[in-house]
Amino acid sequence: TLFIYEEIFPDGRVQKTVCPFTLRYLWQGEGSLMLEMIGFEVLEIWGDFEQNPYGDGSERLIFLAQKPVDES
Repeated sequence: TLFIYEEIFPDGRVQKTVCPFTLRYLWQGEGSLMLEMIGFEVLEIWGDFEQNPYGDGSERLIFLAQKPVDES
């Protein structure tokens, strides 16, 4: 997928920017592991923005995670 932006400046010049964008699916276990590997704790996993549980029919995969406070 490409996003193409054209900016028109007051002096009439046009600047075109092309941004490639790669999108792929993420599995629940993969997302949890990536968050944990960078020091986050996964608190909840939802299947929508109404905080319903994630399941086979979910259209979304939403993680609620936090980085623990360093107590040292």
